[in-house]
Amino acid sequence: MNHKFKKVFDELSSVLYKYIYYRVKDKFVAQDILQEVFIRLYKNQDNIITNEKIKSWLYKVATNSIIDYYRKKNINEIISDSIENMEDIQDNSFHIEFSNCINHFITTLSSVYKEVLTLHEYQELSVKEISQKLSMPIPTVKSKIQRGRQKLREALFLCCEFEYDHQGIPIEFKPKCCKSPKCLKA
Repeated sequence: MNHKFKKVFDELSSVLYKYIYYRVKDKFVAQDILQEVFIRLYKNQDNIITNEKIKSWLYKVATNSIIDYYRKKNINEIISDSIENMEDIQDNSFHIEFSNCINHFITTLSSVYKEVLTLHEYQELSVKEISQKLSMPIPTVKSKIQRGRQKLREALFLCCEFEYDHQGIPIEFKPKCCKSPKCLKA
């Protein structure tokens, strides 16, 4: 093991762990992210010149890894699973009601987001196929899907409170005295 790498690890791993843990609130996830950060440092240590740059680089990589963790987590899965698995959930009243709510909120989106999400989630077209169909550049389609999901997520959380099981999967939702003008129950 490189002496410089070991020194940086010894000096910064505990404070970086605390930085990560404070943001993810799960010690195993924090350890995984910390490990990823130091693996990236090990692979890139020759490209980073000074200790100041190493420290700021580590925090930047940690922050980006935390952001990636949250992107992959929970609500994207909830929305995608609920939309993509409509046929499989007809016997579950929670999923039926939640899917109806998602369908309603999709109809409240602006036409561009509604169209792109419908093509991607319901018709299961790829980003490339949507790009060709709508004569839009691929990065624009990706952006519209991401923004549409974000707007859908915002509308859902403004309207509803979720109850989660021990794995963080929603098992119940109910309107919050409805603050959303687009709410299905309003």
